[in-house]
Amino acid sequence: MYLSIVTSFLCQTIQIYAQKYTKAVLAGIILMLEGLFAMIFSILLGYDELTYDLLIGGAIMMVAFILAVINFDHRKKRNGREEVIKT
Repeated sequence: MYLSIVTSFLCQTIQIYAQKYTKAVLAGIILMLEGLFAMIFSILLGYDELTYDLLIGGAIMMVAFILAVINFDHRKKRNGREEVIKT
C-alpha cells in the first residue's frame, strides 16, 4: 500500500508542480506521449509482446505527436502586422 501511495500521489504531485513551470503545449505533448512510453517499457520489461496492434497504435501516436509539434501557422510578422507567407 505504501508503494502505491508513493508512486501515485508523490509522482503526480511532482508532475503537477513541474507543469507550472513549462509551457502548456509542452506539458500536453509530454502527457500525450505517456501512453507510448508505457507501451515501450512494457515491451522492454517483458510484460507485453510486440504485436501489430501495438505497432499501429504507436505509429498513430507518433503521427499525432508530429502533427502537434509542426507549426502550421505560416505567417510572418512585419512592421507589427501579420502577413501570410505563400508556400
